[in-house]
Amino acid sequence: MLLSRVPLDHTGERVWSRAHPYLLRHLATHAARCGRLDEFVADPGYLAHAEPDELLPALDHVTTPGARLVRSVYRASSGVHRRLPPQRRRLVLATDAARFGATELYRALVPPLRWFPRWATGQQISPALRATLVGGDKPVTASACAVLDGRPVAVTTGHDCVVRLWDLETGAVRATLTGHTDTVDAVACTVVDGRPLVVTAGRDAELRVWNPATGAVRSTPTGHGRHLNAVACAELDGRPVAVVGGPALEVWDARSGTRVAAYDGSVEALACTVLDGRPVAVVARNSTVRVVDLATGAQRRITDDFLHGHRFGAVACTVLQGRPVAVVGSTDGSARVWDLHSAEEALALIGHESTVTSVDCTVIDGATVAVTGGIDGTVRMWDLVTGESRAVMAGHEHFVSSVTCTVHSGQPVAVSTGLNGTVRVWDLTASVRASLPAAGHTSDIGAVATAVVDGVAVAVTAGHDDVVRVWELGTGRLRVTLTGHTSAVYAAACAVVAGRPVAITGGDDETVKVWDLGSGTPTSTFTGHRGPVRGIACTTLAGRPVAVSAGAYHDSLFVWWLDTGEMCREIHTRHEIGVNGVACSVVGGRPLAVSVGYEGTAWVWDLTTGTRRVALTGHNGTVEAVACGSVDGCPVAVTGGKDTYVRVWDLTTGAALHALAGHEHPIAAIDCRTLDGVPTALTVDSGGSVRFWDLRTGTQRDAFDVTGMIRGALCVGPRGEIVVGTGWDLVVFDLAEPPSTL
Repeated sequence: MLLSRVPLDHTGERVWSRAHPYLLRHLATHAARCGRLDEFVADPGYLAHAEPDELLPALDHVTTPGARLVRSVYRASSGVHRRLPPQRRRLVLATDAARFGATELYRALVPPLRWFPRWATGQQISPALRATLVGGDKPVTASACAVLDGRPVAVTTGHDCVVRLWDLETGAVRATLTGHTDTVDAVACTVVDGRPLVVTAGRDAELRVWNPATGAVRSTPTGHGRHLNAVACAELDGRPVAVVGGPALEVWDARSGTRVAAYDGSVEALACTVLDGRPVAVVARNSTVRVVDLATGAQRRITDDFLHGHRFGAVACTVLQGRPVAVVGSTDGSARVWDLHSAEEALALIGHESTVTSVDCTVIDGATVAVTGGIDGTVRMWDLVTGESRAVMAGHEHFVSSVTCTVHSGQPVAVSTGLNGTVRVWDLTASVRASLPAAGHTSDIGAVATAVVDGVAVAVTAGHDDVVRVWELGTGRLRVTLTGHTSAVYAAACAVVAGRPVAITGGDDETVKVWDLGSGTPTSTFTGHRGPVRGIACTTLAGRPVAVSAGAYHDSLFVWWLDTGEMCREIHTRHEIGVNGVACSVVGGRPLAVSVGYEGTAWVWDLTTGTRRVALTGHNGTVEAVACGSVDGCPVAVTGGKDTYVRVWDLTTGAALHALAGHEHPIAAIDCRTLDGVPTALTVDSGGSVRFWDLRTGTQRDAFDVTGMIRGALCVGPRGEIVVGTGWDLVVFDLAEPPSTL
């Protein structure tokens, strides 16, 4: 009956753009109840037009392998789908289908699109992702789970001082609790007198006990007056207590709000358990882990790893083969399992690339597992008997700040939080990879450039995982991985030296490296920067190829001879703090560099003399990106920054030509090319909006959206391909006829 209301086109296909809003909102729920949802999610038009808030929870009920793959594709960018119109949502779905290798869905989604993803890597995806919950843009720092009126909820806190309760079945915010006046760093849940309570602690030195059903503060214990950064709940002598960590360990009665005890010793993280029948807190701080008896304050040291330099900042407790253990996250990228009776290390869980920020434990099919989150942006699940990785779940755009486990629809799930304001829910029973694929980046892509090698167009990506990768633009095949940088790589450019294509890269190790793209070998390493290298551009000077590199935390531009591997000159720009980026152009036959910085100014430099020609002023705040182009023979610079404006400048006169408004987030990257005969600036902001601007008229020509963390990786390929680094993944967009396979 409902489907008869959807108009058909001349081929008999449903025209979802003309369907009634009621149908687009509620069809998923009705179809799930009668077992027909698998049929509808196979229709790309329905996926693009359906209301995400109703479709997302209904996707729990699909059953066939094909529909489950569609579910994973849809969930991958669910936080973005809610804010996009159908056609732009369709492109995001096509991109995620390419990332998942969902060929059939990809082919169905692509045909109506003007821009389509030719190919994409799939490093930062996971079929375990159930939902992405978005409630703000400020960092979320802590999470806990509870059951409210029989429904599972996640409780999150963060820098906006708000406590949010999320309904895990619908993904909606059920309640917001306000009252804290500074960042809330810790949250725990408990049940007192049959009623759920939420306990929060933060940098305003307040410990608050909330009734989540009414939003009322049940009690606000006072007297500690110091930054509180950890909280857990326990029972002491038959009464419910909140155990709070900060400069000291304090125990508070959850009913009355009175302090029961206070024990010396600062606390970074804590968890509560029962040891030999006595309630204890396991406390981590710096290199020390200790057990504190909550009744007496007696303390026993489990470990002090000062000599090895390990610092512990996360802890959880469980029982493993009948023995109480603590799982402790370390700055060395491991989580260590300690037997609380013997104080012996039982296991080391090794896999995170850097600090383990959070840990929780649960049981899956009778097996005790640990779930960890780290600065590397992954959530990982571990077998606590063997120490083996059971799952790696990637998707967070920043580091994972907290993780907690609960049960949703009868299945164990993990709730994780991140610094970009999102909350993610993971299915711990999903079939997922136990390690990340080797043929791809394992951290954000910081820059991308293109070249032609042996007649094949390639993209060169610079990664925060310390490596540079070279990809074939037409096929997505990884040609070579270039290693040699010792830390994150932020900048990349390509040039031709003595007839051979080269890539020039720079990063956090303060070096600039030149690579022969034909052989995949390094040819030069330039040193001299006194901070990270944030930008690189190439041009010719006196008929010779040069690279110009810009450094963060110092004000210099360095000009390097690419044919000899020597420094040409250092230009002191006097940018405040440092230089964010650089681009090159030629004006009146003289090579110029345009540098941008934190103080909101772009400066134009004569590379022949090293002198400043003109200052380009107009931005309000940091300028993050710059590119150079030409409009009817007139050289121009295009700049963008935190004020969200894109500004176009005449490099001959220094005059401002256009101030382009439309972006809603800071500009992350810019490239200039002639597309379809029109001089065009291509811009992308940190929210993933890609826009095309006509440099003659200052009007927007086109736009589409990408998802993931945008670090500045954007360029146009030799055939007009749009190459974008989104988080750990690379996506190539094209206007040509789509390929028959991925």
